[in-house]
Amino acid sequence: MKKTVVTAVLIAAIFGVTAFSSQVRESVVMSVDLCLRVIVPSLFGFMIISEFTVKSKLYTVTNKPLRYIARKVFHMTHGEFSVFLLSLIAGYPVGAGTVYALEKDGAVSQKRAENMYCFCVSSGPAFIIGTAGILFGELKPAGILFLSVTASNIILACVLMSRCTYPQTENEHGQVILSGLPAILNSSIHAAAVSLLKVCTSITVFGIVYTLIMQILPNMSGTAERIAASVFEISNIMTFPGANYGSLPLFAALLSFGGICVVFQIAAVTHGRLNLKKFLFSRIIAAGMSAGICKLLTVFLVLIPGKSAPASAVPAVKYTQLTVIPSVLLLIMTAMTLASTDSGVLNRNPKEKEKGKGKRKRK
Repeated sequence: MKKTVVTAVLIAAIFGVTAFSSQVRESVVMSVDLCLRVIVPSLFGFMIISEFTVKSKLYTVTNKPLRYIARKVFHMTHGEFSVFLLSLIAGYPVGAGTVYALEKDGAVSQKRAENMYCFCVSSGPAFIIGTAGILFGELKPAGILFLSVTASNIILACVLMSRCTYPQTENEHGQVILSGLPAILNSSIHAAAVSLLKVCTSITVFGIVYTLIMQILPNMSGTAERIAASVFEISNIMTFPGANYGSLPLFAALLSFGGICVVFQIAAVTHGRLNLKKFLFSRIIAAGMSAGICKLLTVFLVLIPGKSAPASAVPAVKYTQLTVIPSVLLLIMTAMTLASTDSGVLNRNPKEKEKGKGKRKRK
């Protein structure tokens, strides 16, 4: 039965890509453009930091001054709390990927990691400013959105982790690794590049799938279409024109949920460890809380719901006029670094070099 369904879907996909080739081509171009202008600049640096934090075990000391708050308020070890703080600013798949790395390393139990996957999900300030924030032309709405998403994750963290048994002993899992930092950095760059490629590929594929679905389903128009597109792939939030402050709770809910594409990305980076039902339920609850918190913040800050963004705001379509050259150069330099790493030039430590010299002398 499964083989039949897979075969039918494959045939339908081939037919769709062939029949709607122009629409698919346009979707791919838009997705690649989005990745080069928004995704790569906003996520790549945080992905490297995340990988480096785990590989060097820096998470064991990052927030020691906050250990009391981590344990008494969030019911987390200081290592778990470090990962949670990183997830709030790093972007969608980074937090879950870091939790998985700790679970794989034995620093987090399976039960606690299962709960952490549900709230270590955030768009991050860079993504919000680069996408939703640009719709308003000022930083205040972007700040409100970030605070709304962060607050809902904090509430989820307190509730879910309080239901887990606190570890009897906080296993430090070794001290911070100070030796071999160049090799660790190169390994972190490699892992971040691979993860970023997966993210950009997912965005492109989901763009194609959404395009094909919209060719079959009855055409939606206006806000409904944009909401559906954003639920499917969150970067479509940039398609909302003439944004006004009354749209902030909607944007907060969409950013908090993350979109179906983000769910698949997180499922991929967690390698089958994600409890999908619990995750989806948690993110829907988080979306509702974010919308409510955002509504309260707009009232508290006296933002008029019906008021449009200022005239100086830059429309979303204008954003695509920014140059992609920095992102292209960044990818080229990353490829050069990885090529050097694979050849062993950057990873060889002094002892290996001395052994190599000794062998040449004996010859």
